[in-house]
Amino acid sequence: MHFYPKLRSQPWWELSEFGWAATLIEHFDEIRREVVRMRQPAGAEARAERWDQVGRTHDAGDRELVEHGLWTELVLLNKDEKVAAMVARNRKMCPITAKLLDGIQCAADMARRGVGEATFSALGGGAHLKPHCGSTNCRLTAHLPLLVPEGGASIRCGDETRQYREGELMIFDDSYEHEVWQSGAPDSVRVVLLIRFWHPDIAPARYPEAFHHMRTLHTKHRRRLLVPPLRKYEPL
Repeated sequence: MHFYPKLRSQPWWELSEFGWAATLIEHFDEIRREVVRMRQPAGAEARAERWDQVGRTHDAGDRELVEHGLWTELVLLNKDEKVAAMVARNRKMCPITAKLLDGIQCAADMARRGVGEATFSALGGGAHLKPHCGSTNCRLTAHLPLLVPEGGASIRCGDETRQYREGELMIFDDSYEHEVWQSGAPDSVRVVLLIRFWHPDIAPARYPEAFHHMRTLHTKHRRRLLVPPLRKYEPL
């Protein structure tokens, strides 16, 4: 949908490119404790209220990606007014994770502009996220695996498939085709901290420019999809 020129393009990225990656990994145990607490609330009804099914409240198109299982999320950074109350509640219950995310400028800025987000993303046993591509090359995606079930879980981006391992951060470009498998038992869950953030070749001073470019091309794309072509006038 949106292509920003002159950015490096590769499906997988080395963690050394990102200064905040080491800090995130250092706090893995604290983040994991928060997500475990959110997975085990007082009752099943409370958990169902907190963990929203992906595509139900916002980003409806994502609902079509999952097959053979349940995909839910707990949103921590997002500008969408539809989930504002949910985000505020989740952040209060996961204060350490929320503070860490606020300190990642490239992620916090993208979320504030409404073109990125950060979530705890949970995938049920046997689930498969079908091959799909993100909408722009302006952003990258980080997955920090917090809970990985027996039987494993894996992700393919481009031509390479990698296994999820707890505490091993992965960064990839979701504008490449990618898909995810959760191979655990039906009652198991794979949870990652998912973070969208600005491509490292876009300096902070250029965030407004990139956002404007993204919004302009998105508007043109939507217009092409929704506005029928004009028919040539032919006199009677």
